[in-house]
Order: sequence, then structure tokens, then C-alpha cells
Amino acid sequence: MIRVSINGFEKVSEEIQCLENNRREMKDVLNRAAKKAQQRLADDIKGRFMITKKEVEAATSRRSAVLSNLTAELRVKGNARELGDYKVSPFRVYSAESGKKRPSVIKAKVYRAGDLKSLEKDGLKAFVTEFKNGNGSNGHKAVVQRVLGETYSNPKERAERASKHWDLTKIRSLYSVSIPQLATQRDVRNEVDAVIWKTIRENAAQMLFGKLKG
Repeated sequence: MIRVSINGFEKVSEEIQCLENNRREMKDVLNRAAKKAQQRLADDIKGRFMITKKEVEAATSRRSAVLSNLTAELRVKGNARELGDYKVSPFRVYSAESGKKRPSVIKAKVYRAGDLKSLEKDGLKAFVTEFKNGNGSNGHKAVVQRVLGETYSNPKERAERASKHWDLTKIRSLYSVSIPQLATQRDVRNEVDAVIWKTIRENAAQMLFGKLKG
């Protein structure tokens, strides 16, 4: 988890310093800045990476400033995301039963800009599989890759795979960056910081003239 704390009025401008004795107005300014920052964060991450705005919004939350604590927090949570959560092509399972030939290479990308890149390492190509749930039903799809030099050791698992003529080499899911890591990208942080201070300055200036910006 990362936290973006919005405080430090004295660092912004002389206009804002004039509000330092009015905690209620300072609180309102900070909370408006935090709300704007959360909106910009979702928009900016969606615009730069292969992820939906809804996914970013689900990973973020705000803690509002109060009179006793003039700090607003924008929080971003989340673990490493599977590569399949970004852009993978083709992102489908190919099996002998389907009668369709597996593509020669799987490609993926995290950034919207740029081309899809082939997923191959040490001569091992990635592919898409579907893991089974505990009850045997189909689970979620994932991009996986075989682990060179490692095989399944569980006798039951080996027997099951052998009966289906499957490779006994272990596979691992491929992961990429988490949403908190996306939020700490320099370009993203610069955009969010700019919105924070722009909102603070505008609201503080209007408060001094008795007009609170909505």
C-alpha cells in the first residue's frame, strides 16, 4: 500500500498561509484536493496502462481531513497483477480437444503505447491455461510458462498428467506490476501532484474572497 498525504500548506503560497488559522476552511480545501487527486489518478493510470478505470477506482480510497487532523490521504492498495489482467493476445485456451492449433507465440503489453511483445524466455514460450477449482470445475485463465529443470513431484499429480500425455515440467503464472506500483510511476505522480496543488491554490484563493470552489 502507498499513501499520498496532502498537507503542508506553508509550502504552497502566501495565499494559503493566510488560512492557517482557519482549520475548517483548510480541511475543506484539503478534501477537495484529495477528491480531485483520486479522480486524476484513475484517469491517468487508465490512459497510460492496459487497465480499466473501474479497476483503479476499486484499488483506491480516501481518508478525509478532519479538524483535529488536517491531513487528507489517498490510499492505493493491491498485489502484483497476473499478466493476463493486462493485454494478452490471444488470451484463450487451446487444447487437443478443441481441435485448434496453439499459436506459435503469445504476446502481451502493460503500457497502452507501444507494441505487444512476445513472451518467451530461455526458449520457453508462454501459453494460456485454465486452472481447475477444488471441485474440478474450470477456474480462471492465466498466462503461464514452464519452469526449466523443475517437474511435478506429487505422485497423484504426476499420474494424472501422465495419463493425459501432458508435460511433467512445472508451470508458473506470469505476473506484472501492481496498481500501487503504477501509481508511483514518475509521470503519474507528477500529474497527480499538479492537480493537488492547483486545486489547493484555486480553492484557497477563492476562500479568501468568501467563495468556496465546488
